[in-house]
Amino acid sequence: MHAGFQALRQLCPMHCALRLRLKQPSADLDRNLARIDEIFAQGLQQFGGPFLCGSSPCAADAFYAPVVLRLQSYGLTLSATAERYVAHLLQNDALQQWQRLAMAEPWREAALEADIMERCEILVDAREDNSAS
Repeated sequence: MHAGFQALRQLCPMHCALRLRLKQPSADLDRNLARIDEIFAQGLQQFGGPFLCGSSPCAADAFYAPVVLRLQSYGLTLSATAERYVAHLLQNDALQQWQRLAMAEPWREAALEADIMERCEILVDAREDNSAS
């Protein structure tokens, strides 16, 4: 995961507190999403869900948590089966805590903010202090 899905990581930088719409999605991003959908569906089918490897969260779910957060942040969709997994993981207490802590961060990374403004329309800014830095 850490070296894969280049288009997703490049076009959709991690940001837990924003809901965004990409101005220009790409074919490479679509291919990344198709592969993610395939991986999620395969894990759920093989191990019975609701997590990727069965009934309990595991390392695979942790590895894909940043992907799931990006799907949420950018409004990216997958198949119905994969979407159920995404929704289930987003209800995980640890993932929700991660998001709450991110929204409370007072500092901003200027280059990331500029990149997001260039590539995306910001639909919602849920940060506690939603002013730019």
